Amino acid sequence: MQKRSLINETWKKIMTTACLNINFTSSVFGIKKAIGAIVQEICHLPGIEAAWIIKKEEDGFYRIQVSRGGVSHSDVGIKDIYSYLKIEEGDIEELFLTSSHPEEIKLIRRGLKILHIPLNEEERLIGILSVAVHKRSSITHKGLEHFESVAEVLEQLYDNAARKKEVESMAIKVRDQVDSASDELTKTNVRLINRVKELKSLYSLSVRVFTSPNIEFAAEEVFQQARDILMMDEALYFQLENEEFVFRYASSEKFKPEKKTSIPIYLLSDNKGIIIDNPEEIKEVAPIARALGLSQLILVPAKVGNRVSGLLMGGSIKSDKFDSGDLEILFVYAGRLAEFIERKELTNEVVRDNKRLNELLDVKDKFISLVSHEFRTPLTAIKGYTEILSSGEEGELVGRQAEFLNEIAMASERLEETIESVISLADYSRGQVKLDKEMVVWSELISDLISRYSEEAAEKEISLLDKSEDSVGKVRVDRQKLSEAFGQILSNAVKFTESGGSIIVETNSKGDFFETVIRDTGVGMSPDLQSRVFEKFVQFQEPLTRSITGLGIGLSLAKEIIESHLGTISLSSEPGSGTEVRILIPTG
Repeated sequence: MQKRSLINETWKKIMTTACLNINFTSSVFGIKKAIGAIVQEICHLPGIEAAWIIKKEEDGFYRIQVSRGGVSHSDVGIKDIYSYLKIEEGDIEELFLTSSHPEEIKLIRRGLKILHIPLNEEERLIGILSVAVHKRSSITHKGLEHFESVAEVLEQLYDNAARKKEVESMAIKVRDQVDSASDELTKTNVRLINRVKELKSLYSLSVRVFTSPNIEFAAEEVFQQARDILMMDEALYFQLENEEFVFRYASSEKFKPEKKTSIPIYLLSDNKGIIIDNPEEIKEVAPIARALGLSQLILVPAKVGNRVSGLLMGGSIKSDKFDSGDLEILFVYAGRLAEFIERKELTNEVVRDNKRLNELLDVKDKFISLVSHEFRTPLTAIKGYTEILSSGEEGELVGRQAEFLNEIAMASERLEETIESVISLADYSRGQVKLDKEMVVWSELISDLISRYSEEAAEKEISLLDKSEDSVGKVRVDRQKLSEAFGQILSNAVKFTESGGSIIVETNSKGDFFETVIRDTGVGMSPDLQSRVFEKFVQFQEPLTRSITGLGIGLSLAKEIIESHLGTISLSSEPGSGTEVRILIPTG
């Protein structure tokens, strides 16, 4: 009874040790220590001489890993565990078996029998718990169950160990990945910091370049930046002309060639730039390198968009100074300088063209003014003699002479108006107009204007209506010139409105302005003509108006007069639906 109690206590101790090790192996004990403690407790059972565990290792062989009771560890590896146990694969039903292992043979010879309990992992044999028992000892069914329970605990321990190893391996892999990512982030951060510095430097350079007063100053800014960043000793810029790069600017006063210096375009055939380590061997650049004492050259195309317009050359007195990264930096600098040069040259060309155009316009205005004034003298004579002849002082008129003289008088009036308009327009263009302002009742100015053209409108059976407000008030203007401006607009309305149409003049007070709208039902005009209608000498060339003559100065003159009063004029029209002209004149 006492013996059975001792056995039970021993089994309890074994199971307690096993359960404790399951819970704490991963954090306190090594796997071999934990299993060793269990095997040691098994050896304390009555009738147990020794215990050990044969476990499959990473190389695929089974070896004794943990042993107690005098069983030695052996380097002998067991490849086929079933052959070792002399059974068929998967058949470990008998617990007492014999084997060929030398350690077990020694135990059997000492009169012991070997008990083998399989250790499985997901129904796969991973090892064996072996116990050497005295032949006279009897293992009860309950004892076998205890051994099988211990085997389950050992299986759990091995499983925990495998999981721990897997977790540790994963942790190492994750740590390596984190370290790698951290290193990459550090490198990326450094690259971004450097890139930001480059962009700031490039922005600063761009501002300095594009605010430069001339090309020489801009070139010096680029040369200085390139020398500072790339540690260059010299920099030169060549302009593309007729399939060759012709020298234009240099960073040093030392390079002042007396004759044309150029580099053939084929030297940059790939348009990517090159580094020349031995410039003396390249005949196209050797004279330049020799003149400046340079041992290495770097050349990049200067592009505007995708088009090459020049070449930027850098030079170093020392060799092996430049690398491929320098090509990229210099390429950007070259592009900035090329863009500025092209923009500056285009600006200069526009300035030259504008100057020339203004000179031509001034000559034209002077010519028109001169010719117009010259027309006045013969026109005055024509008008004077026409009046004398029409009066009958030189004899009585017969036949259709009176009719002819009347036609001459009317034509002279129209010609005089045209000449005065041309002279006025030329004066406005040269800024030689002085306004003679006076207080004018606006409604009276409009009423007089309508009266002046009512007869002409009636002859064409056109309805001319005044819908202006009587209480619009007064305004300080040059009455004569403003009447001329409104007359030009109203004259066009009558001229381009067909018989049976209508013209409405409407004036209202709008805040600090008098607004006058002249709306007709005439032929209208195309959008293209509307965009140019206030330009000088632009004539109506619509299909419905080709028979109507004129110099095309009426609306441009009206615009000049209205704007000289700080007013505005706008026009809207649709072909075949008429035209609306809107004028705003400030009341102050």
